Amino acid sequence: NAVCGIAGVWRWERAREVSSRELEPMLAALRWRGGDGERVLAGRGFGCAIARLALQDPRPEALPPFRRGSWILVANGELWDHERERERFERAGQSFATRSDQEVLAALVAEDLPLAPHARGMYALAAYDAERHRLILERDPWGQKPLFLARLADGVAFASTLPA
Repeated sequence: NAVCGIAGVWRWERAREVSSRELEPMLAALRWRGGDGERVLAGRGFGCAIARLALQDPRPEALPPFRRGSWILVANGELWDHERERERFERAGQSFATRSDQEVLAALVAEDLPLAPHARGMYALAAYDAERHRLILERDPWGQKPLFLARLADGVAFASTLPA
């Protein structure tokens, strides 16, 4: 998913709604980044949007965001060693619904460990823990994929392009 576009909003207060109406303009600014599907996920405390370019698994059911436990993940980029990491999870009894490298990233995030030693690739991601109302924004160690942040009066907005 090398040139997907991601965007979203995280509220300081979990009870504050993030509406799809807020996310639609962000998605509109991302459409040029991926023509293989788009999705908006809106809810209490967090919402995100993705415009997807599918390189790993083009099936519609492989459209992020991916959920793993209490985590929701959207990412822009590519996990180079996703097959090795997928095999490690499968040996431990976990299964995957898609061939997407982003689903493997979601599994790594759900392990609650530092990603850098495990996630080899170029990526920018947003991972939301709905149980603890925690947001993780991370880029690969080389910073190859952009991730812009904006402080809002009641939270934070993020996007892989400045216009979004």
